Amino acid sequence: MKKTSTALFVGVLLVASACSDFLDVNTNPNGPQSVSANLYLPPMLHWFVTSPQFDGRFIGHYTQEWYSTTTNASPPTTWGKMGYDPGSDNGAQQWRDVYWSLGQNLIDMNTKATAEQRWDLLGVGLILKAWGWQVLTDLHGEIIVKEAIDQSRTSFDYDTQDYAYQEVQRLLDSAIVLLKRTDGAVDADSVRRVLSSKHAKGPAHTGSGTLANRVDAFEREVVLSELAAHGHRVAETARALGLERSHLYKKCQQLGIDLKAERNS
Repeated sequence: MKKTSTALFVGVLLVASACSDFLDVNTNPNGPQSVSANLYLPPMLHWFVTSPQFDGRFIGHYTQEWYSTTTNASPPTTWGKMGYDPGSDNGAQQWRDVYWSLGQNLIDMNTKATAEQRWDLLGVGLILKAWGWQVLTDLHGEIIVKEAIDQSRTSFDYDTQDYAYQEVQRLLDSAIVLLKRTDGAVDADSVRRVLSSKHAKGPAHTGSGTLANRVDAFEREVVLSELAAHGHRVAETARALGLERSHLYKKCQQLGIDLKAERNS
């Protein structure tokens, strides 16, 4: 009995010390528990590009960009007939990313960027938040904005699409102000390089009108500016904008840009 008690006592001591050692071992320098603001950004930018494509596989049926009649792939007869896949999250990637992939991570990044006086990162963070509300309300109509990411709640009230668009505009206006700041931990030379072009003037003010019209006007000015900067060479302009040549041709047609006329002007 005495030997058993001694063994138990020694075991307790070993377990207690092992807990401390276990925590020390699992402080991973390659996967830290707390990181600087800039390290939040890459995975969020990944979903910024990826999630619209994920949902597009299904929503493309709604918008009649394609239609599947096969019974061997999803959706066989659901999305193509304005339905959905019961018990599945197909078509919900954008929702997941705004509230989860970005979600609290974006809040943490913006909070740390503020503490670090990284106004450039904070500006990017507000743009990401605005993008999230924009694409989500475009897809789903009413969404959760005011009560989003409130960990104390188990149910949420939805906000109107009009309110979501107003919030998008507010966030973008704030982001523009932040991205022009050169104080704090922001490098003034880097900001100047981003905000100015050595080749051509930046896009003009897009005026008034609906958000969709303003976005089209902004895109048109950006494309025209890049065309002028690259001597109206389509391949170089497409490369500068991160587009395929065929995509740039389609974009110009959509925006009412006559490439031949611009080249000869």
